[in-house]
Amino acid sequence: MLSLRHALLAMLAAVNGCAPAASFHYDGAPINADSSGTVWGDEYEGLAVGGAGETVHSLPRGFNLEWVDGNTQSARVDAFARGASLHARSYPSGEVGSIAWHGDGALREVVAGDFTPAIAEGALLGDPRTGGDLRAPGSVRMQGLAMRASTSTWSSMTGGGVVLGAGAYCFGLGGWQAHDEPQGRVAAASIERAGSDGVVGAAFGETIDGDTRRTAISTYGAHKTETAFVSGELALADSRARAVARVVAGSRREWSAIAIAGAGPANDAPLVFARKERWGAALERRDGWGWGASRTGVSTLTRRDVVSDIRRRRAFWDGEWRVTDDTRLQLAARVTREESTRPENGALAALPSHEVADDWRARATLRVFLGLTDNAYRVEWVQNRSGKPGMIASWSWRMRAGPLDTRLSASAHALAPGQVSYSTDDAPPGIAEYSTVTGKGASLAASTRLWFRHHAWLGAAWSQRPPGSPRVWVTLGLRGG
Repeated sequence: MLSLRHALLAMLAAVNGCAPAASFHYDGAPINADSSGTVWGDEYEGLAVGGAGETVHSLPRGFNLEWVDGNTQSARVDAFARGASLHARSYPSGEVGSIAWHGDGALREVVAGDFTPAIAEGALLGDPRTGGDLRAPGSVRMQGLAMRASTSTWSSMTGGGVVLGAGAYCFGLGGWQAHDEPQGRVAAASIERAGSDGVVGAAFGETIDGDTRRTAISTYGAHKTETAFVSGELALADSRARAVARVVAGSRREWSAIAIAGAGPANDAPLVFARKERWGAALERRDGWGWGASRTGVSTLTRRDVVSDIRRRRAFWDGEWRVTDDTRLQLAARVTREESTRPENGALAALPSHEVADDWRARATLRVFLGLTDNAYRVEWVQNRSGKPGMIASWSWRMRAGPLDTRLSASAHALAPGQVSYSTDDAPPGIAEYSTVTGKGASLAASTRLWFRHHAWLGAAWSQRPPGSPRVWVTLGLRGG
């Protein structure tokens, strides 16, 4: 459970950088990443996703407490008052949290505790888009040093930071160390100047690990017009370079593109670029109508080091249609081709190997709203590493009647030998987890929550994925307004 340190100091706060020139810091309409069921579970290869998907909405004043007991214990605290905020999380894997204050004067942001640092387009601090999936975000925003909210122990850093503003200028300074690796320390700073149509800035960082010191720098900038937004960052570290460039265009911001090139970030050392080359590009288009919406994208990503050369090409499409006022049809498809080449190696030199693997996935979801209930029926088709297709079927039901919120879900999968899919695991509130599934299997889950005048609640949940043991937990919460 929560230690005293995190009960006082724990708050999950996103330092959103300076907010100069509102005309420049315009954000397009946010898009729900899974609005059409297109989160497949393997988008960020090699990265844990526990704790993802939780969004804490700031309140002008109030607090939120939640405690989950059972075989998966967790606790959470959220509080807001006059620009100050506090968030804390306790999971079986550890504790995270921080406190923060946000203002409009010379002192813009102050944060202390656990957070995920970020700068500009991610070139300097390490870009997760070098993982398994390269997407072109539609955001028309860029900022310097930011300490963003993090609800998972694997991605958070422990430290503090401050953001100062003076007119069009913004200065950020922060220091942190890995949540589970206190030996290495990092200090970073950024300075930028924003105007009505763009921003330019520079960032600096230094790592200290015993007697070893490394320095990294980056320059970044962005320009915005009525129909286009262009941004980019160039980072230098350890005599290696990395660049990220991004474009959002169209009268409705319907087009977006991104390109990455250069060295890859080292996983075990911040602000250090490893001898791994990463380059690629992605293009997406989003369309919307009164009766539906669609999204289309293509990408290519190459990862090369001394032992392998992997190229992944991907195309996807998803759409949603309103059949009637109470019925929605959601379709999604994705195809991936991965080519890998390995050189000769070993005392008995083996010949270079070249492998090609194709991965096809498609989904169809029918959502029906009947009175107080919401039903979703989904069928997924998978074909990878085998000539035979595999199927996954799922059903979810939700009823909200006054203070009562009840949910049921069931799924079953039948995959051919060697085929792999990803399924969401039911977990305590605020946590999203994916598990690899193969072969044949099923899962069941049920939960209910009773509200008392929207200020307190009591809930219980149960889930099981045979042959694993059932998971049971009880939720008790209190909210202030």
